[in-house]
Amino acid sequence: GGPALLARGVREGCFLVGEPVAVGQRYLVQFDVKGETDPRCGLQWQNGGAYDWNVPARYPVFEPLSGGWRRGVIVVRVPHGVDKMMLHLSTKHKADDEETRFSNVALYRLDD
Repeated sequence: GGPALLARGVREGCFLVGEPVAVGQRYLVQFDVKGETDPRCGLQWQNGGAYDWNVPARYPVFEPLSGGWRRGVIVVRVPHGVDKMMLHLSTKHKADDEETRFSNVALYRLDD
């Protein structure tokens, strides 16, 4: 495979990807993950630089790929009251030698 973000022995942590957004825009968000059986990944929302916990998070559907990789996919329409979409690529390892790799992270704006 190509380049990937690697988390090794991380007890609890995440990589963040942020994108300015406008209400009503639609996005396809995808990423590939390998190594973690249940990665805690999803979209959360910010407004004015602060997280808005009243806006529900969105979580991916996973599809299997080759070589132990899986692709996470989220399709979302930006809700009212937010100005930034935050993709959390999170992991929680139980042992120092556990690894999780994230690759091919992509945010695609869809036409209306």
